[in-house]
This record gives sequence, structure tokens and C-alpha cells, in this order.
Amino acid sequence: MAEKTQTIAMIEWNARKEGFIKLNTDGACRSNEMAGCEGVIPGSQGEWIRGYAKNIGRCIAFVMKLWRVLEGLRCIRTMRFKKVELNIDLAFVEQVLKFRKFHCLT
Repeated sequence: MAEKTQTIAMIEWNARKEGFIKLNTDGACRSNEMAGCEGVIPGSQGEWIRGYAKNIGRCIAFVMKLWRVLEGLRCIRTMRFKKVELNIDLAFVEQVLKFRKFHCLT
């Protein structure tokens, strides 16, 4: 029987500058390509401001990542915030830039 290993990760929370909010997103695609996304929008001190969830339907993981950011930014726009912190991994940004050949992003 294989022995289980435990991974410990140190997590640190840093307060944002006053007036900034942060968009935290997540999403998932099943093997049948059904996808959904969700996110939370905490304030500068980590307090709950708003959350959202959306059933996207059929799509690939790459498109789901676009949806989760879009839905979060739409949510923030309705609240009229101007200062937003959004963290996206560089590999994803590179994929978006290479995806230009598709008409929906040009």
C-alpha cells in the first residue's frame, strides 16, 4: 500500500492599497466539456463585497478561463469600482495572445 504524503503550503494575505479591490476567480470543466465559473470580490481589508457564479455550458478549459475573468470584471463594473487587482498566470495571457486567429478576439 502506498504511503500518503502531506504537503504544507504557507499562505500569506496582504492588504491591498486603500480603494482597491481584488478579483479572485475559479472555474472547472468536466470531461464532457460542461463548465462553470465563480469568483469572490473582497475589499482592501479582505472583507466580503460580492461573489458570483455562472453555468457556462459546453466549452473547453481555455474558454472557461476567459469567461471567469469576464464575469468577474462585469460584476466589478456594475459596482463602479475603478481600481482592480487581477492576477492571471503568464501562460494564460500568452495563450490569449496566440488565440488572436479566432474572430471573437480580433
